[in-house]
Amino acid sequence: MTNKPRIENSDRGITLSRGLAWTIFGFLFSLSVTGVGAGIKFGTQMSQFSTAIDVLQASGTKRDERQEEYGSRIRSLENGASRDGARFESVMRDMQEVKAGLDETNRLLRQLLTQRN
Repeated sequence: MTNKPRIENSDRGITLSRGLAWTIFGFLFSLSVTGVGAGIKFGTQMSQFSTAIDVLQASGTKRDERQEEYGSRIRSLENGASRDGARFESVMRDMQEVKAGLDETNRLLRQLLTQRN
């Protein structure tokens, strides 16, 4: 190897030795390749995140739809239970009227039997 300087300042400007120039070129090239690789990796990850967000939003929408469906089913069941409760109350009133009628019939029969004796 010669003792020639690696960087020289002359009338033509700054000149670099070939070895130093190739070293700088290699370093800058590796930086650019690394930057491109990092950019591609970042873009891929952002795409994956975007896809994951879309999937989460779709599942949230489905959950909301199911929740609305369950809510309408529950309201339907509550309405049916309310109607059944009203029917039960009506049957109870009718049964009380029948019982009152039977009590009255028994009273009249007893009265009739006591009058004959």
